Amino acid sequence: MDNLLPLTPSHIHLLICPRRAGYQLMNTLAARLALLGPVCVLDGGNGLDVHAIARLARQQHACPEAILQRITIGRAFTCCQMSRLLSQPRPAGMPILVMDLLATFCDENLPLPERLRLLRIGLAALLPATALLCASPPAPDQPPDLLEMLVSTVDAVWRWEEAVPLGAPRLF
Repeated sequence: MDNLLPLTPSHIHLLICPRRAGYQLMNTLAARLALLGPVCVLDGGNGLDVHAIARLARQQHACPEAILQRITIGRAFTCCQMSRLLSQPRPAGMPILVMDLLATFCDENLPLPERLRLLRIGLAALLPATALLCASPPAPDQPPDLLEMLVSTVDAVWRWEEAVPLGAPRLF
C-alpha cells in the first residue's frame, strides 16, 4: 500500500506512539494513500490536518482538491460515536486510518466495562479491513485495559521509541 509503514492487506495494525507524532504520521500516511486511491480516516482526537495533507499533495505535484476528495473523514468525540464509526460498512479494499483511537474511550462518565465493550464491538466490525490504528500510551491516571485489549486484538503492533541522546562528544 505505501512504504511509509508496511500495511498488510486485510490486517489490523496498531501504532503506539505519542499523540503529536501519531498525528503527523497519520496525516502523512493519509496523503500518501490518497495519492493511490480512496482512504477512510476516522479521527478520535481531532488531529486530522487537511492543510498539512494539501501541502503534502502539492509537494508530490498532485492536485490538493483531488487528493482531499479521496479521503472520507469521520470524527468522533465520544466512545459511542467511535464505536459506531468503526462499525460502518466501507467499500472493500479501502484502507482505514484511525487517529488517536483511545482518546474517545478515556471518558470516565462511562464505566470501564462499558468502554471495553464498545471498543470490542468496534474492533470486531473492522475485520477483515486493512486498517492502521494509532493510540497513545495511557496516562498514569488511566487504566491500561483499553490499550491491552487493542494489543491483543490486532495483527501487528509497532511501538514508537524515542531516540536516546548520545552523550556530548569528548574533545580530548
